[in-house]
Amino acid sequence: MSEHQKDYDIVRAKLEKSGKLERIRDELRDMVERCLDEKYVVKEDSKMKHTHEQYLLFELMKEALSSFGFDRTIKTLAEEADISNEVLDREFLLSQLGLHRKVDSSEIPILLFLTMNIKR
Repeated sequence: MSEHQKDYDIVRAKLEKSGKLERIRDELRDMVERCLDEKYVVKEDSKMKHTHEQYLLFELMKEALSSFGFDRTIKTLAEEADISNEVLDREFLLSQLGLHRKVDSSEIPILLFLTMNIKR
């Protein structure tokens, strides 16, 4: 076995053990699908322009998805909506909604909190 093959096997084993290899495969599969999809052509002048409320909604969605561990879904949302895939700070989101004193510090997603309280 060559030295190169040994290194390859070590890296592969570490990536498999950490679960990163599966994520890499998923990302590669997504990229290939997008390349094959003729509709996936984004022109610079056709980028979406969002209102403040739309950005806030996207951020609330990302915060909820993050709390449920849907990281790939966040990435897809970010790409399709042309926004960052980083999740904003919870306190900032609460302040934007005027809820920083109404929501306890629990980790319930803000969107779920709002949904639960609308029903009341």
